[in-house]
Amino acid sequence: MQRTGLEWIYRIIQEPGRLWKRYGLGLLKFGWLGGWEILLAWLCFWLPNRREPSFRYDGAEHAVTVDFTGVRRLGNPERLVVLEALLEAAKNGGCPLRLRNAGPLLRLQLWAHRLRA
Repeated sequence: MQRTGLEWIYRIIQEPGRLWKRYGLGLLKFGWLGGWEILLAWLCFWLPNRREPSFRYDGAEHAVTVDFTGVRRLGNPERLVVLEALLEAAKNGGCPLRLRNAGPLLRLQLWAHRLRA
């Protein structure tokens, strides 16, 4: 049982009253988080990007603006552009990062990848 990774099944069968919370709630949390990740991956697969995001530093506003026009999902190349924009913002005294034309799915992905607060 230990070698196959199924010891938790044996433990639940032996003491279900004591262990159901630990494994049951853990399974629900994992299912909730994993389900959202699978749903977003499926949505992003069917929503291809039309162009790469771009960014620029505006000295007058003292902010870095990232333009997400035509971007529907964040893959690795798009995340690298956002990281470059964050680096540019840090180089310019920690100025704010502004998102232009970023929909709710993009904002959720930025938040999930800890690229945006």
